[in-house]
Order: sequence, then C-alpha cells, then structure tokens
Amino acid sequence: MAEPRAIATDQGPFALPAGSRAVAAQRLRPLPAAAAPLLGVALIEGQAVPVLGLGAGPQGDSMGAWALLPSGLVVAGSALLDDVPEGAPALPALHPAAQPLPPSRPAAGEGGWVVPARRAAGAGGILACRLGPQVEVRLPFALVRRVLPLPSLVPVPGRPAAMAGLALVEGLAVLVVDPVALGGDPADPAPLLVVVELDGRRIGLPCQSVAPAAPGQRADTSALAALLEGVAAPEATPAPPTPPAPSRSLLLVLAGGQRFALAAEEVAAVLAPTLTLPAPGGRQRIVGHRGEVLPVADAGLALGGVPALRPDMPGPLLRLALAAPVALAVQEVIGLRRVPLAAITLVGPGLLAAVAGLPDGPLPVCRAAALAGGR
Repeated sequence: MAEPRAIATDQGPFALPAGSRAVAAQRLRPLPAAAAPLLGVALIEGQAVPVLGLGAGPQGDSMGAWALLPSGLVVAGSALLDDVPEGAPALPALHPAAQPLPPSRPAAGEGGWVVPARRAAGAGGILACRLGPQVEVRLPFALVRRVLPLPSLVPVPGRPAAMAGLALVEGLAVLVVDPVALGGDPADPAPLLVVVELDGRRIGLPCQSVAPAAPGQRADTSALAALLEGVAAPEATPAPPTPPAPSRSLLLVLAGGQRFALAAEEVAAVLAPTLTLPAPGGRQRIVGHRGEVLPVADAGLALGGVPALRPDMPGPLLRLALAAPVALAVQEVIGLRRVPLAAITLVGPGLLAAVAGLPDGPLPVCRAAALAGGR
C-alpha cells in the first residue's frame, strides 16, 4: 500500500493526511525521558525519525503498521487502511514529548553519580549506553551533549589505537572512540552516537541503544577515561568564531551579450519586465515607476554591444540610485552575490569601476552614472 488513507489504532481508526505513505516497521530506539505519544526513534531511509503512537505501547501487533506523514513523523498503529471508515476523525496533531529531567546530584560519600529511588528526596540522571548484548557504559546526564544517528567518520591522523575516527556534529569536531575497545560487538555496527564532554574534551561514543539507567545504578566513566589517556581530543570549548572578511554585494546582470555587475547600493529597485513608452517629441523611451516618469537608458548600447531595450517587448529594468533617477534596460538580472573586498580590484574613473575575481572568471563592475549617461 503506497498511500494509505487511514490507520487503525487502539483508540479507533483515524484518517491520514494526504501524502502519507506506508513504511516498514523498524527496530525502535528508546530515547531518554520520552513521554507519550513518543515511542522512540527509528532509522527510516537513513534518517532518524520520531515514531508516535495512539495506543498503549509499542509491544505486540498493536503498533506493527507504520505510516510516514508529510510532516516527517511516523505514526504507528495496528493496520493501514485503503479507505477512511465512516465517521473516522482526522489524525490529531501529534508532537514528540519528553518528561522533564530531574537535576543530578552526586551520591554522598561515594564520589559517583546515582539514580535514587523514585520517591527519594533528591534525584540524579544516568544514561545507559549499550555497546553489546552484555556491555553498557553509564554516563551522567550532566556530561551528555547530544544523541544522534552515527554520522560519517574520517580517520584520525596517526590512527591512535581504540579510536574510530573524527565526526562533525553541528559544526564541531568530535573524537569518536571504537566501541569494540570497550567490549562492544564488532559484528553489530552501532547506529547511534552519544556526544559527551569528558575532562574538558569532546568525545563521541557509538552505541546500540540509549536509555535511562535502572534505579540504583552508578555512572562510571573510568574505562572511557582510561581509553582516552594520552590521546589528543577536541576541546569542549570551541575556539571563538573568526570574524567574517569584509565584503560587498554586487548585482550581476547581462546586457549587450556581456555579463557585468553593479554595486548593490547603486540600484534602488529591480523592475519586473515592463514595456517602455516613447517620450513625446523625441526618440527617448520612458517608463513609470512609483508615481514618477523615468527616462530609460540602454545598458547594451552603453557597453558597446547590441541594444538591450526592445520597444515592442517588455524587458527587465533597473532603477538606478542616482540624484536624477534613471531606469536601465538590461537583458537579464542574474542575481546578488557577496564578494570579498580582497577579490575586488579598483580601476579608476569611467565606465569600468572595478574588476571582481570570481571562481568562474573576472567580472567587470560598472558605474551606474556612466551607464545612465549612455542612453
């Protein structure tokens, strides 16, 4: 069934929005502190997608039929239907939800972090990262920064032992350890990456699944810290951002068969293709804009090429920001481009004001006043 019309759930049938499609049910990955209707995440077509349900839970056949909604969420139910049953309401708006995490505190006298009993006066948070059937690393929530699908890795220079590679997470470098060195299963690749800050360094731990630790379990980062001893890792505090290089906006246009640019501040407006009119008693053409009548100059003629202005056909016009406003006829408006000042070489007075060095070749930058004088 490519496009199901409805889904059956423990709360009855619901009509699906147009554009929904059936996807195969996958293994659910639990999320820390997930709350109904969020059941977990699954890897759908290489993407981590939240899975939501309208039933009692993800067990059994009651959640075995999945539909991918146009919003990018997956809704789970007992069956997908070709037709909408009579009286079935539209699917309610579903949003991933999470329970608030309690503040963490160290266990008195132990030097570790614990999850106290449910009714204890205080509360802590431990994330259990499963590396294999019988192996898990328990991390304090306070150290965990991200949980995401495992991104692509690049080798670490020198290939230090027990390091899987380097990853880029939200623009920041992360050193990823090899879970096999901590007892992980080499035959079952880890689909998730837990990013932690350990001893001032940004570390990634691939794992099979993540979930809150059972009450009474303590966090233990000693094995991970021992593995990283003597290994250089990215600092947790990123370097201050480099200020952007000075640049200038140029409007690229085409006229007379030639591509050139104008400084953006010399263009007051870009007019949609407009039919110009002959001025009374002369050969000049005019156009109305913002309640004013503007003379029209031809950029093609000013550049020594074929005319850009065709009296019998509408064409794009630029309103130049001059003391006496002028409309400039061009063949095509290509668009704005931000060019570093270091790539712009000034030329001098005249039609050619500067030359911009672009990856696809030099670009002449013309003066608006000189182009207007060529009408």
